Amino acid sequence: MLLEHPHVFTLGRHANEGNIIWDTEKLNSQKVKVIQVDRGGDVTYHGPGQLVGYPIIKLSDAGTSPRKLVEWVEKIIIQSLNHYGISGHIDPEHPGVWVDNAKICAIGMRIREDVSYHGFALNVSTDLSYFDGIVPCGIKNKSVCSLSSVLGRKIDIEEVKKILAAEALSAP
Repeated sequence: MLLEHPHVFTLGRHANEGNIIWDTEKLNSQKVKVIQVDRGGDVTYHGPGQLVGYPIIKLSDAGTSPRKLVEWVEKIIIQSLNHYGISGHIDPEHPGVWVDNAKICAIGMRIREDVSYHGFALNVSTDLSYFDGIVPCGIKNKSVCSLSSVLGRKIDIEEVKKILAAEALSAP
């Protein structure tokens, strides 16, 4: 499933609530909900202009493991970024996909009864100012970016969906 969410901060199972910087008044004025979820990771933002993907896969049927599933998602994101001339990479200390020192795609997976749920959040034309309300993924010394911020122009999210879906179907 590929979709966009309304403005929301999600707290993963190991989240530090102190990583939400905005107070209740600011959250309300920005129309941001805070929701506890059961994926891995810390606090993240989801909102318009961000492509959220939920790969729902029975791992044993696909012959894969949780780690290999995350690696597969990272590979698909990096290959999709290549279509735009963006070189994404993996940071071994922090999950997700990075461009230079900025995270462009967060990954937070969960497996229950051999089936994956939750997934990734790729910043396409996301309003990055919402990340000012949190310490993204609990990482204080790095920033976030989007396809639009890297390229200096608005990117059509429907086009990214098509590229991402094609990469997913062609990846082993």
